[in-house]
Amino acid sequence: MPTDESTNHGFLITLCGGMCAFLYSRRRRYVDKMATEPEDQFELYMKVNLWERAMLVAQKLRDPERLKRVRVLSKDPRIERAVDQVLATGGF
Repeated sequence: MPTDESTNHGFLITLCGGMCAFLYSRRRRYVDKMATEPEDQFELYMKVNLWERAMLVAQKLRDPERLKRVRVLSKDPRIERAVDQVLATGGF
């Protein structure tokens, strides 16, 4: 029986999206349980590639060097723009 490839791709995209959300929440909960100090949270968020969370912690710490580190390592244009905006406006 022939299969509709677009249906299969849609299913895989939905499955992958659900798994990504699940893994994201698991990594975030792990960091939240393991680290209570913002400096430690930042390092763990960086280690597990939770760039947005690391950016927020760096912003909370008012640490431009940490923000720059997030920008460089994330390689995500959205994160780069957000960090640039925070650094340009001093949005601490």
